[in-house]
Amino acid sequence: MPKPKTVRLMEIAELLGVSKQRAHQLAGEPEFPDPVAEDGRGRLWDRREVRAWAKGWRRERPWR
Repeated sequence: MPKPKTVRLMEIAELLGVSKQRAHQLAGEPEFPDPVAEDGRGRLWDRREVRAWAKGWRRERPWR
């Protein structure tokens, strides 16, 4: 089954290897991608945009 094109905050936390609280903080940073949609359960981000952002974030923080 193909992966969804959007991710929720919990999936971002898993992708980055951080807590949900830390993912929430990171999502509030100016350079983090904007959500692409919102539904009754919360905000949704484009998976590709988050992955692209994460590559740069990891380069800046090689200990991750």
